[in-house]
Amino acid sequence: MSNNYSGISINEYIPDTDADEEKIIDGFLTLDNFKHEDFYSVIRFSENTKNFLGHAINLDKVSHKDFKVLTKSELLEFFDKLWPKENILPLDKLNIHLLDKFCSIIKQTPTDKFYLIAREFFDLTIGENAVMVDERLQFDITIYNPYCLIIWFDKKTLNVCEYLSD
Repeated sequence: MSNNYSGISINEYIPDTDADEEKIIDGFLTLDNFKHEDFYSVIRFSENTKNFLGHAINLDKVSHKDFKVLTKSELLEFFDKLWPKENILPLDKLNIHLLDKFCSIIKQTPTDKFYLIAREFFDLTIGENAVMVDERLQFDITIYNPYCLIIWFDKKTLNVCEYLSD
């Protein structure tokens, strides 16, 4: 799902292991498994991908410990605060519409445990040579607003959703 500047992409994976959820998440958050081009068809089908932003998080430094574990109602409340319904700007209305579509999917999801990492959880200070002070972030995070990565399990399926706007 996307509008002019924002996108929500949901992918499903079947993990090869019966490990616990945290180990599966840590195993997924690698460059070999969490491929940015898997999420956005505009990247996947483009001949020139050098102009597209990459990951917002540094996969070498992030683990399941950096995620907040939320219930369904807590996750929906987080998104409600992210884009308050009172916004009147046309761009905000598009983002609210996109987010409402995503929230309707979450409401239908049978699980009540979601792993969330969001731009708001980090210090976005930039140090020398345009390097992020928080090593868990890539410089692209400064452009994304918002950026959220949501992971949940549905039976044996790992669901990974990235919500971002630039």
